[in-house]
Amino acid sequence: MVSRCTVEGLGRVRYQLQRGKTLFIADGLAGYGSALELGLKSLIADAPVTGTVEVAATEAGDPAAFARIQAGNLEPGQALAEAYLRNNAASFAEAAEFFDLLVERSRRGAAGFTRSAEYLANQGLQQSNLSRFAEAQRLFARATQVLDGSDPIASRLVRNALAQHALNQRKPAAALAALARPVSGNIGTTDTARLAQGYIDVPLAQRLKTDDNALRALGYGSTILSPEERATILDGQALYLRGVALAAGGDLAEAQAALTGAQRSLSQVRGGRVLSILWLRAGVASELSRVAEANGQGPAALAAMAEAVALTSAQLPQSAALLAQQARQAALFARQGQADQAATLYRAVVKAAPDTPGAGQVLGPLLEPWLALLASRGDAGAASDLFDAAQILVRPGVAQTQAVLARELSGGSDEAAGLFRQSITLSRDLVRAQADLERLAQVEAPNALEQEQIAALRDKVATLGRDQTAVLARLAEYPRFRSISGGAITLASLQQALKGDEAYLKQIVLGEQSYVLVVGRDSASVHKVAATASDLGQLVKTIRDSVVVLENGRPTTYPFDAAAARRLYQLVMGPADGPGNKAVLASRHLIVEPDGALLQLPFNLMLSGDEGLAAYQARQDDPNADAFDARGLAWLGRDRIVSTATSPRAFIDVRKLAASRASNAYLGLGENAIPAQALPPVLPPPPPPAPPKGKGQKSSPVMAVAALVPPPPAPMTPLPPRDECDWPLAEWAHPISPAELKLAADLLKSAGSAVQTQGDFTDTAMMGRKDLRNYKVLHFATHGLVTAPRPECPARPALLTSFGGAGTDGLLSFREIFDLSLDADTIILSACDTAGAATASATREAGITTGGNFALDGLVRAFVGAGARAVVASHWPVPDAFDATRTLITGLFSDVGRISVGEALRRSQVRMMDVPETSHPYYWSGFAIVGDAAKPLMSLPSGQASGK
Repeated sequence: MVSRCTVEGLGRVRYQLQRGKTLFIADGLAGYGSALELGLKSLIADAPVTGTVEVAATEAGDPAAFARIQAGNLEPGQALAEAYLRNNAASFAEAAEFFDLLVERSRRGAAGFTRSAEYLANQGLQQSNLSRFAEAQRLFARATQVLDGSDPIASRLVRNALAQHALNQRKPAAALAALARPVSGNIGTTDTARLAQGYIDVPLAQRLKTDDNALRALGYGSTILSPEERATILDGQALYLRGVALAAGGDLAEAQAALTGAQRSLSQVRGGRVLSILWLRAGVASELSRVAEANGQGPAALAAMAEAVALTSAQLPQSAALLAQQARQAALFARQGQADQAATLYRAVVKAAPDTPGAGQVLGPLLEPWLALLASRGDAGAASDLFDAAQILVRPGVAQTQAVLARELSGGSDEAAGLFRQSITLSRDLVRAQADLERLAQVEAPNALEQEQIAALRDKVATLGRDQTAVLARLAEYPRFRSISGGAITLASLQQALKGDEAYLKQIVLGEQSYVLVVGRDSASVHKVAATASDLGQLVKTIRDSVVVLENGRPTTYPFDAAAARRLYQLVMGPADGPGNKAVLASRHLIVEPDGALLQLPFNLMLSGDEGLAAYQARQDDPNADAFDARGLAWLGRDRIVSTATSPRAFIDVRKLAASRASNAYLGLGENAIPAQALPPVLPPPPPPAPPKGKGQKSSPVMAVAALVPPPPAPMTPLPPRDECDWPLAEWAHPISPAELKLAADLLKSAGSAVQTQGDFTDTAMMGRKDLRNYKVLHFATHGLVTAPRPECPARPALLTSFGGAGTDGLLSFREIFDLSLDADTIILSACDTAGAATASATREAGITTGGNFALDGLVRAFVGAGARAVVASHWPVPDAFDATRTLITGLFSDVGRISVGEALRRSQVRMMDVPETSHPYYWSGFAIVGDAAKPLMSLPSGQASGK
């Protein structure tokens, strides 16, 4: 029996079992239920029972939320110091939060925030570190505009930042050009107060300046450096960057000269005893190691790399920067034939990464040698190691999404927000206490005072750990926290969650290399994809363009490229006789976690076999046959249901969640009202529909879908002022038909359903509704604006709505979605991968519903955080032709609650696969189920049994 309660604000759980005259009980915090359950099993068995203990942890977005809160409460110098400290530790998402707020406060003219060029250059560099190069370039341009060219420190700072930006983009020639920029040499006339900062660097990413008083408070303890010393440090950094660029261009001799010059220059500043530039010196040593290795000097390379690790550890223990240096050292061990040392160090890096802010973003390219080694082995042990490593890799956009949502949670006023603020404060205090303890522990012969400090720090670490455990146990009950906390799990945990006929496919893309891990309940294998990421991207584009493209503002489909779909399957699944392919073919439920280009394509339209290919090709070559007849092909989705997961942990969490308790079944929302300002004075007549093909007639293998007649525009009302990063009003001129909403509502009317469109579907109305949690299914038939309107603008995923009252922007942003209160089994997002003719290409490149750097981690993550169990999203609008919409929606809802949502969708799709007119994937394959497709679309009322 399992019972739950709350004691003094803490959620608790009790497991108890009666065996004869003995009552076994395990009682404790709900967040650690897995540990209690395992302990009880061991107690009953009177022997250790193998299992997995899952522990909640704050990660990814949590430190960034802390950064935003702290930045808003610090004085200018302190905020700048904290920003640089995080940047130097390679916690770029955190640093970005600080610099973003510094830029904002400077723009508003806040007292003391007067260093606009510095703030903008640093914020640009953080965006560059996160691979958002267009936005970085825009910020650098603004920094250059406000730069006082006579300031010797600021001019050097901007010069070096531009060089690092170029190196981040792998453009060494551009970096050398940036370093050739003239800078002021007039040190003596510079404002001393402005120059009372220290400068440090990390490879390809770092800023150098920070307030000396703030540094002392953070434990750096140096006295104020002179302006000349600071200029010397910046010029030393420029030499270092020059060495990096020259080495990247293959000029090893000049690179070594530049790096040696940087080393000499930095050593001249106070005899090399400036603690705040140890990281810069570590960067120089790391690059010297690379040059020595390239020159065939293995021992010298190993020695220089060891120095880089030691310098980083001395300044920034327990940081992403240290893990990055250790990963480089592990790769060097491997290249020098020391495989065992390399494997040991790689595993240590992977183990430490989940508790290290920013590690996932920094380690990606550095772990590629480790993944390549594991893929070459391919066995279960290698699969386990790769599974651990893959979970710590965070795409830049994911980190930024988590940071934004964490910021949103931290700014709330409910209990979850309060607990979250408490947890991130505890996390930061704990990291700092551990770092202080580690520094003191390195003292060879501590004196009495130092021994007292060590003892006090140990007590502090233990106390903070206990407090954090209690807070996290309470936080784990809130979906908004679970949606941003991530959390690594073991391969064994995933296998225990899978059923015998299920397989979990995880793809990992690092640069041009791609790896695929396939996990079954009793198996695991890994293989390297025999194609570059660019090749996969081109193949996906070829397939996608044969499904549907927008031409002259209208969706147009071509004969499906079956050969490309078959080729893609073979590349992704590996050899036909390989364990990965065998596990996929044996599955009846395939859970996919795509990466890279595969985010843009539903897996169900891949071809798992050659059956029907010859006949299909014959129809393409026969002028009297129907080129769109795709019957008989071996669709991957024909014999199995397909789920899409954002991470293994997210999939397990969704699988464990209890069903919705909402009282009503369905709420349909869509068909935005067209603002009058969005339409030209006179609308041109719609183009004529494509002429139907007569029997035996085939003039062109192109099918145009008839354009929908839009509803009349809304009355002319004033709209909020718009800027260059707002979407053009033309995006509101193409609302999605509400037909599927009305059909679904009619199918579920006995269980309580409603549809709201036009003026009732506004962003302000949605944010003001208190009854959304009363619906088990929320169905949005509207456009998803998932990229940025312009490359230099930030991506802000949102659903398009009608314009509403005060404060309206006609968008339900992913931050606003995150703040909704839902209790939904399923969210359906129809047509969310389209955003009008002007942006269709960019939106498609963004991925499955959410786009830009946010991909699956924008709208989907926001809905899960708001209280949804699963999201059914579309890659393209479901067409109305040949009753395609009716067939899919009827199938999805007719057996609701009695079969799984995946099986309901699969049955509808199979019916369409077998009809000539709808056998083309455009009609049936567009929906993807993000979550657990083995669960029903919605729960049945109490007393009605659910089928499989």
